[in-house]
Amino acid sequence: MSYFTMAIIGVIVLLVLLIMGMNIGICMMAVGFFGVWYVKGNINTALSLFKNIPYTQATNYSFTVIPYFFLKRFSAASFQAEV
Repeated sequence: MSYFTMAIIGVIVLLVLLIMGMNIGICMMAVGFFGVWYVKGNINTALSLFKNIPYTQATNYSFTVIPYFFLKRFSAASFQAEV
């Protein structure tokens, strides 16, 4: 099976799972996991990606700093003294 066919099947499965009401993050994670498993042919490769990618994305600079500024702005807005 070609990679293009696998991609089309992955998108169809993703849409079916979304229509069934699953969370989009869980759907994307499951389709990606099984796609890597099928393409690489080794579950250990898929499991190592499943283990490493969330940590590297969560420790990305923009994913940690930008929410901090939003939190700081909303906390400053909620604690303003009324004059």
